[in-house]
Amino acid sequence: MPDTVHNLIINNNAGVTLTNSVAINGTMEMVGGALSVGSNVLSYGTNASLKYSGTSAQTTTDVEFPSFDGPKNLIIANSRGVTLHASRIIGNLDLYGKLKLGTNTLTANSTSDGTSLVFVVTTDGGALKLTSVGSSPKLFPVGTTAYAPVWITNSGTIDTISVGVIKDTDKAAYGGRVRVKWNISENTAGGGDYSLQFGWVNSLEDAAFRADRANNARIFYMSDTTEAGTGNYTMQFITQPYSVSRAGITTLGPFAVGRFRDVTGAAEHTKNVPVEFSLSQNYPNPFNPTTTIKYSVAKESFVQLKVYDILGREIKTLVKEQMPAGKHSVRFDAKDLNSGLYFYQIKAGDFSQSKKMILIR
Repeated sequence: MPDTVHNLIINNNAGVTLTNSVAINGTMEMVGGALSVGSNVLSYGTNASLKYSGTSAQTTTDVEFPSFDGPKNLIIANSRGVTLHASRIIGNLDLYGKLKLGTNTLTANSTSDGTSLVFVVTTDGGALKLTSVGSSPKLFPVGTTAYAPVWITNSGTIDTISVGVIKDTDKAAYGGRVRVKWNISENTAGGGDYSLQFGWVNSLEDAAFRADRANNARIFYMSDTTEAGTGNYTMQFITQPYSVSRAGITTLGPFAVGRFRDVTGAAEHTKNVPVEFSLSQNYPNPFNPTTTIKYSVAKESFVQLKVYDILGREIKTLVKEQMPAGKHSVRFDAKDLNSGLYFYQIKAGDFSQSKKMILIR
């Protein structure tokens, strides 16, 4: 029988060798040095975690991260980055540092949020695969040298979706572009009905795109360079990552954001200017920990959108700037807040409206 331990920390540059078999029920933490097991066995309990927290770059190995009976949770807490040595399947991915996939695939049930400094690097052709993508948006916190996330909602048959993003500097013939290409695939083709929201930071924009984001932010299916999806676009250029989304996408493959053809309805976001100010209910609601708030501006106005707690104390300012007429959206991240009832309020000229939202942990 192996010795059962809750936590095991490896922090010895000379390496550590197990003298007997060990079963981890808590967290196996790799801080420094390598682990050897010899003829012994390292195993994980049903909810055990593997954590990398070194101060120099680390690479996973078969010893602590086996292909079978491995950890349920993977925690990347190394600011220098961790490289995945082989494709793996886990339950949850928690990101506090970059995870570099190389050419490998990491399959997970869920992930934590990414940031401009913390994401899954897929530059070399690797992919992040998430299971059970359905009617609630799922975040794929991927990127190349910079953060380029994707949020995917599927109103069709629930499926497992794979996303990888690579550099792409080919010119957009009719304007500017975001200099990456997202490769998206589903396990079972033909049953999905997707809304895709592509995000990026400004370092990924070429000069032409940056000069006129609203006109250039179009989603193209790059296999045949056709505009993807149907209906209105939703654009968010207030905070980074900027994003553009569109529904009605049933075929997955390679996508890019830019003006790759002269498309009809190029000014659709201005043609459909709302006739009145409005504030929509956030979605999803209840939420944990992020939600999207949409609002409409009938004419160019100075807009403030703030979040308050149940006692009326201001929690966060989401928007505080002059906004053009049109439909807008902003994401609210409540990862540092407690469960409970919150309010959000918009003020634009003489217009003011408030709504409730519920955070559930």
